[in-house]
Amino acid sequence: MKCLVDTDVLLDVALKRSSFFTASADVLRWAEKGGQVAIAWHSLSNCAYLLKNDGREFLRMLLSILDVAPVGAKEAHRALELPMKDLEDALQTAAALS
Repeated sequence: MKCLVDTDVLLDVALKRSSFFTASADVLRWAEKGGQVAIAWHSLSNCAYLLKNDGREFLRMLLSILDVAPVGAKEAHRALELPMKDLEDALQTAAALS
């Protein structure tokens, strides 16, 4: 099974958000054990922005266990054409489809 995780999963772990921390941490533990987990390119910048100074070290850790979905202009166009109101969700979907 391959899995693309949303920025929220990453933030659940980084910020230790109690509602979803356990489930989100389980996904990252699965990735550490060799599970095929990827993130969208823009999730890196979202996390860096929201985590401020703590973001770089967290992103280094993520990149040691996760892949970054290969995306480019084609996927961005696909996201814009998806019938979704939330563009960030559409970008995540296009990254997952790639």
